[in-house]
Amino acid sequence: MKRFAFVFACTALMVACATDYQDSGFTGGFSETLLSENVVKIHFRGNAYTSAERTSDFTLLRAAEFSLERGYSHFVILETNDWVKTSTQTTGGSTKTESSYNFETQKYEKHSVATSPKTVTTHKPRSELTIMMFGSKPDTEGLIFDANFIRESIRTKYEFQDQ
Repeated sequence: MKRFAFVFACTALMVACATDYQDSGFTGGFSETLLSENVVKIHFRGNAYTSAERTSDFTLLRAAEFSLERGYSHFVILETNDWVKTSTQTTGGSTKTESSYNFETQKYEKHSVATSPKTVTTHKPRSELTIMMFGSKPDTEGLIFDANFIRESIRTKYEFQDQ
């Protein structure tokens, strides 16, 4: 039972550290680049605790909300790009030497403790969408997204409070 509680606590902590749905900042988030009046590129950066699925969902959510903020009800995806930024850091090892007095031998003795270098690899997911927004459902071929439906679907999935 203790092991289950420990695993649950660690999982909850990791989820709590994942990038929130927020403007881009130190821990990641979304940003956008307007390419024309109705075409925008949406970027989302996750941190090392963020899943690729969460990153992709939040990019799609931002596309829906950006469309709605601009008065558009539908959008199509022109281009998508998902990748992972991987970085590796190695900390140097060290040796610590201490001396202590041995009362039996009546001499000072030296003790060395060495730590090995450690390598940590982090994976930070990224997602990018270029979308074209429409004021009503266009009569075109391809996958057309209803911005309201996408917004509500993803907000429900992540249990976001209504704004």
